[in-house]
Amino acid sequence: MSTSKSRILWTILVLIAICLLSFPAPAQYGGGTGEPNDPYLIYTAEQMNEIGLHQEHWDNHFKLMADIDLSAYEGDEFNIIGNPPLWFCGIFDGARHRISNFTYHSVDRNNVGLFGWVWDQHGSGIIKDLGLIDVSIDAGSGSSVGALVGSLWGGTVTGCYVYGGTIYGNDAVGGLVGGFSEIPPPQSLIQQTPNGQISQCFTYCGVNGNMYVGGLIGSSLHEISNCYSNSNVFGTTWSGGLVGENLGYVNNCYAAGHIQGDVLVGGIVGIGYPSDVTNSFWDVDVSNWQVSAGGISKTTAEMQTLETYLSAGWNFVDESENSTGNIWKLCEGLDYPHLTWEKYGGGMGTTTDPYRICTAEQFKAVGEDPNDWDKSFRLMTDIDLAGLGQNVEVIGNEEVPFTGTFDGDQKAISDFTYNSITGDYIGLFGHVKGVEAKIKNLGLVSPEIFVGMGYYVGAVVGYLDHGSLEGCYVQGGKVSGDYETGGLVGHNFGNVSDCHSSCELYGNYNVGGLIGVNRYAVTNSSSVGYVKGYNVAGGLVGHNKTPQEINSCYSTGAVSAYTIAGGLVGKASPYLDLESQSRL
Repeated sequence: MSTSKSRILWTILVLIAICLLSFPAPAQYGGGTGEPNDPYLIYTAEQMNEIGLHQEHWDNHFKLMADIDLSAYEGDEFNIIGNPPLWFCGIFDGARHRISNFTYHSVDRNNVGLFGWVWDQHGSGIIKDLGLIDVSIDAGSGSSVGALVGSLWGGTVTGCYVYGGTIYGNDAVGGLVGGFSEIPPPQSLIQQTPNGQISQCFTYCGVNGNMYVGGLIGSSLHEISNCYSNSNVFGTTWSGGLVGENLGYVNNCYAAGHIQGDVLVGGIVGIGYPSDVTNSFWDVDVSNWQVSAGGISKTTAEMQTLETYLSAGWNFVDESENSTGNIWKLCEGLDYPHLTWEKYGGGMGTTTDPYRICTAEQFKAVGEDPNDWDKSFRLMTDIDLAGLGQNVEVIGNEEVPFTGTFDGDQKAISDFTYNSITGDYIGLFGHVKGVEAKIKNLGLVSPEIFVGMGYYVGAVVGYLDHGSLEGCYVQGGKVSGDYETGGLVGHNFGNVSDCHSSCELYGNYNVGGLIGVNRYAVTNSSSVGYVKGYNVAGGLVGHNKTPQEINSCYSTGAVSAYTIAGGLVGKASPYLDLESQSRL
């Protein structure tokens, strides 16, 4: 080959190499490099499962970017992260996201959990701010079995929880963490004792095993602080509401689940040194267990009393002076303590475990987070919004309606105030939509709502679309709007039953003491407030536009309008069916 041809070929090869090198390497997972300031990003179930295939990444940093569902992985299909002989010694930040339906079933595997082995190598081995929902783990005769971590040697678990599901194993079985591995890391690598830290975590699940079984952790060498378990524990020997075998320390923790076992079973700890358990309690009524290797038994009433915990030095949001940090919150007399990082007053936002609303600030937070407008809520006590000023954020709007449920539980919200020149879909709830959407058993006392221009203004709901309003009332106050204004609902296209309003109503078009414009059934409801409108006003309904029944309803308030007014209904088109017991 001539020299010139060789040079040309060499130049071409160099250019090809430069072009190849200029393309970025294929991204791992959803992005990132695994470095502390650029963690691997996890968006999908597939990316989460991929971590278990890359042992070379088990000392890197990860961040969960979305809630994910692992239900596609059955049996032992999920790749557990951290397996003998290699530990997970990286950092996994759940960023307050949830992983649902983690399943792992085997006959006799040890170290079973989303993370199998976790080890602290120079300040790593950290799992934080992660929730697991509806787990299903059965390790058969396996040891060290937990929903989140099977074996924890050193390391840190903080701000994590397990809610729903069951965990089965033989020994060292826990709701969150199984235990500590009997096979330590290589001695040449160990720089610390195996004592890890578990803090600000909780569990609500079923935990089942033979020995060393605990609601939070089965067998512990760790420092456990500010944690709780509401898990039901079933273990033959050495079982506890929080910890089965305690070889570490427990401080500022409680257990409030049912416990069942035969030998060395305890309300908080099954076996261990009582002096290693400080300022911690268990519910003797719920657990049905009178003894524990540490901790203090309390009745359910005492477990729901603030003084129980303040006298033990716990830090609550109500205790600002001399507090080293606000870790706990309590809706006193109605629930157990919850961690401050839990949403609202606790709960998971489901129909069976709704978010608890205990304070005005928590209610205000609902209106500030549209991501929760498809969730379920329960009002735990009467609350007053007066201290929050005007224009508390309305829950639900035209773009993002409220599609969840809100159970007032026969409680009331006082002094809701909204003042604006313009605005549509205005009320305590602005736009409620969907056949599953429901607001029930809620009182609204002394609301003051003024909207100069706009559609759909009501004290409780601005626009009800295919949802339901049951057992609600408005007592006193004033509601003023422009179009379609009601003492309870501005525009109704859902079911309204067993509701009542006594507020004053002012508006221009289609004004009703209970409902401004009605397009669906109304039963067993009434209005006694004064109603004043310019065009179309009614004591109960301003403008009725439905063939559905207005059944067993009445109005006694005075009604006035410039044109078209009625004691019960101002205007009916195209249909009106008034049953017996309705009265003007």
